[in-house]
Amino acid sequence: MEATADYAAAYIGTNGSLGSKLPVDFIKKPLNSSDEAHMYQVAHFLKYLSSKGVNFRDLFVGTVESDESVLEAIDSHLRGQNESLIALYNDFAAEFVVGRWINRVGANENIADNLADHIGGFAQGG
Repeated sequence: MEATADYAAAYIGTNGSLGSKLPVDFIKKPLNSSDEAHMYQVAHFLKYLSSKGVNFRDLFVGTVESDESVLEAIDSHLRGQNESLIALYNDFAAEFVVGRWINRVGANENIADNLADHIGGFAQGG
C-alpha cells in the first residue's frame, strides 16, 4: 500500500517522478518485505509495470477487490493480460542490475561485487 501511495503521489498527483533511488540490495528483499523503506521503494516496480503497459488504476482496483494475497492478486491481474508477476519482476531485476533506467544509490561500477552474494544465492536456487 505504501508503494501505491508513493507511486500515485509522484506520477498521478504531480506528473513528477519518484525522487528516491533504490539501494543496491533492493532486489535481495521480497516485494512484500515488511521493511518500511522497502515498502515505499516498491513504487519503482509499479513505475516499471506502468512502463510495460500495465494500467495502474486497474491493477490497484483489481488487487484491492481480490480475496487473494496482494502478490497473488497482482499476479492474477497480470495473467489476465498474458503476463506474470514473476516474469515482469525478473525483467525489472535485470534492468536494475544493468542500470538502464532505474536510479540506484551507490557506485554503478561495483554493482557486480555488491550483488555477488545475491547472485550466488540465486544461482543455487535461493
